[in-house]
Amino acid sequence: MGQTRAHKRNGFTLLEMIAVVAIIGVVMYLFIPSLGVTVSSTLRGDARQLATHVEFARQRAVMTGKPHRLLLGLEEGWYQIEWYVSDADEFPDDPPPPPLDLRSPIPMAPPTYDVPSYRAIPGGAGKVSWLDENLEFSGVQMDEGWFDSGEFQLVFSSDGSTAAAQIVVGAEDIQGLVLDVSPLIDTVRIFDDEG
Repeated sequence: MGQTRAHKRNGFTLLEMIAVVAIIGVVMYLFIPSLGVTVSSTLRGDARQLATHVEFARQRAVMTGKPHRLLLGLEEGWYQIEWYVSDADEFPDDPPPPPLDLRSPIPMAPPTYDVPSYRAIPGGAGKVSWLDENLEFSGVQMDEGWFDSGEFQLVFSSDGSTAAAQIVVGAEDIQGLVLDVSPLIDTVRIFDDEG
């Protein structure tokens, strides 16, 4: 009588392993290029948003007659628009202090002056904005040199003029974008970073 033995299988055949590797390869081939496209489109969108903030800061400086600045946190990837005002400028409806009454004791504390300083502009445009988590400020090129760390400020005078600057925004493994801010023109040109 013939006895049949049941064979117990303990692994995969070479053909099964090749099939699995081929499927993984096809999925990677289809998925990885779309990652680059996603980051690239995010980079373009964030660069356009930053350019809008630059143009808005310049226009608002002209409209209000007050200097404005775009403040950039180069290492953290944030930016914010601020204007140079005093309390009286920022809150014009507040009543002035009462006149000094010379019949009562005169306060001997030193006077407090309403000194102008940079403050976030009111409303939503003054909130801190962030680059996408995959993006970063590579740096800023100005006549004074290259800046790639700390906080950087691009100041707009009350007539809308500023120093020429190129703000470079990038991401790992893809070509960055340059925002070219001219001293007087009210638009920001965006082009690919060649260097």
